[in-house]
Amino acid sequence: MKRFLLSFFALLCLNIYGTELKTVPLFHSCSVYWDGESQEAPIMEYRRTDAKTWLRAANMVNSPDYPVWRVSLLQLEENTSYQLRLSLKDKIIAENTFTTWSPEIKIGSTIKLPQGAAKIDVKGSPGAWIRIVLPEKGLDGGDKEEAAILFDGAEYVVLENVTIRGGRQHAIHIKNSSNIRIINCDVSGWGRPNNKRHAHRGMFVDDRKSIINYDAGVFIDLSSGVVIERNYMHDPRGGANSWLYEHPAGPCAVYVHAKGSTVIRYNDFIGSDQHRWNDVIEGVRNGFPDGGFARDADVYGNIMLLGNDDGIELDGGQMNVRVWGNQFEGSLTGISTAPCIRGPAYIWNNLIVRLGDEDGVGGQGFKNGYTFCGQGMIYAFHNTLLCKTALGPFGKGDGPRRYITTRNNVFDGDHGVFPMSQVAEKCDFDYDLYWSSYEDIRERTTERLNASGLEKHGLMAKPIYKNAAAGDYRLAPKSPGFNIATENIPGLENFSSAPGIKGDIPLRPTPLRLSRSHIDFAEPGINEVRMSISIAEGAEKRFRVLKNAAFDYFEVSPSEGVLRNGKPVELKIKLLRKDENKRFKGAFMIKLDDGFSRPVTVYSGQDAEFNIAADTPGVIALLKPENAQSNVYEITDFEGRRAMILKGDNRKLNEDKTAEFRFSVPEKNWYYLAICFRPLTPYRSLSSIFYKIDDGEFGMSLMRYSSNWCWAGLTNRNIRQRGWFIPLKLTKGEHTLTISARDDIAVSAFAILRDPEVVSRNYGKSKR
Repeated sequence: MKRFLLSFFALLCLNIYGTELKTVPLFHSCSVYWDGESQEAPIMEYRRTDAKTWLRAANMVNSPDYPVWRVSLLQLEENTSYQLRLSLKDKIIAENTFTTWSPEIKIGSTIKLPQGAAKIDVKGSPGAWIRIVLPEKGLDGGDKEEAAILFDGAEYVVLENVTIRGGRQHAIHIKNSSNIRIINCDVSGWGRPNNKRHAHRGMFVDDRKSIINYDAGVFIDLSSGVVIERNYMHDPRGGANSWLYEHPAGPCAVYVHAKGSTVIRYNDFIGSDQHRWNDVIEGVRNGFPDGGFARDADVYGNIMLLGNDDGIELDGGQMNVRVWGNQFEGSLTGISTAPCIRGPAYIWNNLIVRLGDEDGVGGQGFKNGYTFCGQGMIYAFHNTLLCKTALGPFGKGDGPRRYITTRNNVFDGDHGVFPMSQVAEKCDFDYDLYWSSYEDIRERTTERLNASGLEKHGLMAKPIYKNAAAGDYRLAPKSPGFNIATENIPGLENFSSAPGIKGDIPLRPTPLRLSRSHIDFAEPGINEVRMSISIAEGAEKRFRVLKNAAFDYFEVSPSEGVLRNGKPVELKIKLLRKDENKRFKGAFMIKLDDGFSRPVTVYSGQDAEFNIAADTPGVIALLKPENAQSNVYEITDFEGRRAMILKGDNRKLNEDKTAEFRFSVPEKNWYYLAICFRPLTPYRSLSSIFYKIDDGEFGMSLMRYSSNWCWAGLTNRNIRQRGWFIPLKLTKGEHTLTISARDDIAVSAFAILRDPEVVSRNYGKSKR
């Protein structure tokens, strides 16, 4: 009778609080949703069905625009059954079970495709997947059809171990489909070639004069259950413009408008300066709940290299979206969460290093800014960021917006660490090791963190890594803060007692081991580096060396071979070509037959501090400080150059404090106006100036700053012109440029140009 009463009471509680406990499992995680009404967050616990001990999940969250309680279960095992229980006020109110995905699938039939572009609309089933077989030497989709391979309404289809070339816009387009797996494919040569420049905004256009954008290695288009795994995507036909001109537009490795249950893991997405990505992984509808990955997605074990904007855009719903074990390198920013509409987003164990677009601009690890701030919580744990600025501020919204929680990160900032707006809003920062290269920033950050009660257990100190020169950015035992990490992170208990990353990043389940993952031929006279590769366990494995066609400045030998347990193979990386005025950036992959690989980034040379002269092709006039008609601004030697020192008046226009330059143009035409400057405050990423041409009105121009003396284009933000480098329509003859200070900057020159590429760091040094 007692047991019956207890059971009846449990059923009554379930009825009161609601019985919907929904699960969305993937390989290593599971999203959980509960739509019961409660002002208090329920407690979620889980365990393997064969285990006795219940584990506490992370805190469940909701948001005003979507009041369903939700949480992610992390670090689960593949193909494993789990139990869930939900409690509120010490009473179990809901239970459920689920099984994580298995990497193994059952093939029911096979379809062989002929050469040429293909459309796939077949439907398999969970117990009978359809395998697509391509021609022996791979499939070439040409440039007539939109995609080399189009999945349209397909279900339970796998494409693996093949080479795919071509597609007018996309290599693979997955449209209105479900349960599609793209595994161990070599994908390149897709998209529109950027054989022309747009006349007004410096963006790449196709032969129809349409701006090239969103050309994807894989386009996930309103599809669910898509897995992209162990692929090598590289060398699209086109490339993206840099931020010198406008927000980048160009190809991406993956373009995402998913419906959910998306997994992108263990891939090599390798751009180049000749073929830069826009975003490496790009999302659609950034400011909407269904934008990008939308919900229930895992991105892990990937390298995302050399984009001109973001390493990855999570922007959009971000509801139970998880990103871990990835390496982000060589893009403007690392991870964009702008905005996190619903959340929660979980970001842990990622390495973000050597950021910057092709002109060296950028360096924000986490980009949170957007035109508005979302309502979703962002959790950042055990990441290592070496960049100019670790975290970006939120976009506009009702404050305080406490939508980010950090624990156990290494924020190794050249400039800033925490946005002061997020400190003022008392976001949840603690147990992090953080640093800025500038003493005044360190002092100001420490003072404000102490006043706000944040980072009570964190530490301001310079991290020491195990072997940064070889690409090992795990914290060294001798580093300050080595033991400050908290182990009280539900779902990541006992992850590590040290802040920052753990394991070989990108994180991949392979016995393949490398003696180094980064090579830099920066020092003169060093033309060859040797390294070893090995397998830690198991039977012998064949390996191949893969690299982009664009990376012709180095070679790797041997290019293939066999690895045996206990017998390392030595590789020789030889530098083939030098340019003392250019920084070469690239990579190669050691790839096994099962598709698992490990990347090695290879850099050479230095970003030289370049300048242009009056006789440089494309330069119409070069205006030096001594050419100015003004006695209100000081002209002096500054950081190795003769410069005009502009000091702003509270960022307000003062028309009584100006300088004038006169110049002539040979004909009526479009021209570009550029400035060579340095901020007086060295860690500023953006600077601004007021200017006008002839008798026009003053406009404000915002300039992005990279490093050293930096060339940037001028535009007029007051008339809402898009971009950073907008052309001017000038008549033949003499004109006047009038400037006035807004920010505190030093100016060494202005230039009137016919060709804006003159001030690009890659001008004349890379082929598009």
